[in-house]
Formats: sequence, C-alpha cells, structure tokens
Amino acid sequence: SISEKIDVVVLAGDVVEHANRYFEAASALENGLTQLDDAGVSVFLVSGNHDYDVLPSILKAHDFDNVKLLGENGEWEFHKFALNGLDVQFVGWSFPRMHIKKDPLLDFPGDDIDPNSVCIGLIHGDYENQESSYAPLQYSTMTGKGMDVWVMGHIHKPEIYSQTAPLIFYPGSPQALSPKEKGEHGAVLMTIGGKGDIETEVIPFSSIRY
Repeated sequence: SISEKIDVVVLAGDVVEHANRYFEAASALENGLTQLDDAGVSVFLVSGNHDYDVLPSILKAHDFDNVKLLGENGEWEFHKFALNGLDVQFVGWSFPRMHIKKDPLLDFPGDDIDPNSVCIGLIHGDYENQESSYAPLQYSTMTGKGMDVWVMGHIHKPEIYSQTAPLIFYPGSPQALSPKEKGEHGAVLMTIGGKGDIETEVIPFSSIRY
C-alpha cells in the first residue's frame, strides 16, 4: 500500500482469527497498522465476528492518527474524508459480539448520508443467507440507501454481486486458505473518479493459488 501510494486502506473485519487472536494481534496486524499510520495512509475498518473484541482493544492500546474503527458496539458510524479533491463518506458497522441474527441494514440511518459525497460502506456479514447467525445481509436492504459501494467481509472467496448502483462485493481473504478458494486472492484496488466513476482491479499477492 505504501509503495503503491494508496490513499486509503479499508478492512471489512475478521482481520484476526478468534482462536489465536492474541498472538496474531500482537504481531503482524499491529506492525502493519503502525507502518501505514506512520506513512500517513488512512485506514478505515470494521470488526467482524472473529475480531469483535480484540480489534477495538488493539486500536485503544495505540495512539494511531490515521486508523479509524467505524461502528463500534453495533452502531452505524459516518466519517467524512477529503480524497484528492473529492468528498468521500465512509460508513461502517462493527460486530458488538460474535453472533448477530438480524440484518444490520434494517437500522441504517439513511438521513445521515451525504448525497454529494462518494459513499463507501464497510460491513461484515453473510450475504443472502437469512438463516445465518453472522449478520445476514441482503440485496434488498443494501440498495436504495444512497451508497456507491459496499465492501463486505466474512467470505474468503472474492465475489462481486452487483457492479453498479451500488457496487457490492467481497474482496475475499488476501491469502487462499483452502483448496475450495480457487482463483486469485489479494487486495482489490478501487480507483475513484467521482460518483458513478469507480473502477476495481484485483492485485493478486497470495503465496498460494488453487
């Protein structure tokens, strides 16, 4: 991110796996956030079902200037950001506990959306699986909210469900973790020219490909 001169990094939860969260949180994640913060790269993130507790703890233990956890305690949060002359509004909701059986978008405060900003939503959840205990999400509640992009976390496999109005996708895990996760894994680069002008490109860097 630093060498590519990325302006913003977004993370959609489960950055830390719950079973060994303290070991992981104390090493790679903290080091990565520190490097980004020192380089002046802004980071917006939400917590998922695996790191609902440890992610807020990590951020509270560090005095980051450019790292912002959105939607702590399951409350929607909005943050304005000036990006190369564009007004961008980041919107996020974080897991307050491991299991959530209700679609968080049913309580989405749409009046807080700025229609003149490029609106990017970060949410962790299970798309189109209404029986899920991990924040069941659905297309019908993600549209009509004035959002330009929804970046979702939870599924390891990269998937795009809607290309426009809004773009809805799982970037997937940076590393392929199972033979079931075929194809490219890495990061998704979003290039934002304005509302209705958003391009995506997969930057593959997984050390394993199935």
